[in-house]
Amino acid sequence: MRFGYLIFLCLLISYSKAQYRSVIEGEVIGIPSSKLYLVDAYQWSNKLDSAEYKEGKFKFVIKNNQEPILASVAYFNKENKMLRLAFINNELSKNNSVAFMTDDGLIKIKGDWTGVTSIFNLKPLNIEAGRQNRFYQQNYPKNIGIINDESPQKHPESFNETSRLVKENPYSFYLFGELFNNKSSFTNKELNKLLSMFDDRVKKSTKAAELNKYLMTRKEVNQLTSLLTLRNSNNILKEGINKNKKLNMLIFWASWCIPCRSEIPLLKNIKNSTTSQDFYMASISIDKTRSNWLKALKEENMEWDQFIIEKNDFNRIKMEYDCSAIPLIIFTDKNGKILKRTEGFSEKLLEEYRKFINNVLE
Repeated sequence: MRFGYLIFLCLLISYSKAQYRSVIEGEVIGIPSSKLYLVDAYQWSNKLDSAEYKEGKFKFVIKNNQEPILASVAYFNKENKMLRLAFINNELSKNNSVAFMTDDGLIKIKGDWTGVTSIFNLKPLNIEAGRQNRFYQQNYPKNIGIINDESPQKHPESFNETSRLVKENPYSFYLFGELFNNKSSFTNKELNKLLSMFDDRVKKSTKAAELNKYLMTRKEVNQLTSLLTLRNSNNILKEGINKNKKLNMLIFWASWCIPCRSEIPLLKNIKNSTTSQDFYMASISIDKTRSNWLKALKEENMEWDQFIIEKNDFNRIKMEYDCSAIPLIIFTDKNGKILKRTEGFSEKLLEEYRKFINNVLE
């Protein structure tokens, strides 16, 4: 009886793996290379597999395609530069792409690549795949999940449209990936609702686990943040930056961020015009190279506390304060509760910040 159960279990596991197997077969003439690579479409340097290209044919096999990804087929040209094959968008007859979703089953690529030397003379190929790729082609290059208008009227409309898209396509890993990338557009409650609408296969994915961790860590307006301790430009640790005064203005930025640097004159204006002892300003850099940060400090001459997030704390702080986009300004009270957060830079924000600061401190 026990032996029979083990056989059944092995067969079940084998079936499960076969069910999520992806085979990519190509019949394409004119590719000037004997070796092709299956690469991550977002990170070309991440080579997932390689295949021989011979007599106009190639084949990739993904034995475990449990979590379909956006991939590309690439090769190195004579100048040793990587080029990716391009594909006709069968759904929209435009927006040709150099990527495709790794659907379960057989994916067929056919066409003529003769004469292609750069991205400027691509000859898109035909691709036949399944529903994962169909959804990708239907929605590329839309910015799914980005809510540009945060007004009380428009945000619910945008969220409802996104909910409809998930409800109609709960299987789509591309859709989930786009929502994950734009997660800062939604509240924790909204993200939990969207996640619950996806199929179990998506909900059990690595990306879904990352989202759940993010939801457990991220703090929203009116929530308390944990004690923030950072190292300043003099290499000294300071504790409780987010609980220093009645009102704390935390500015997340980076030396390489052009809008962040453009925002600095506005910040200097606020610093010079706010004399209350109950107000505290601190700029917090997400630079990964300390020397770049120190160079920017010399150039900008900001006369308020400057800190940098250390490597060991980077992921936790980035999730807790949701630093998905910078510049980001977060106001906290003396208990570390978030009072207000604003992403992006605009000259119009100066008056908004002044009004908010005065209202809190009066």
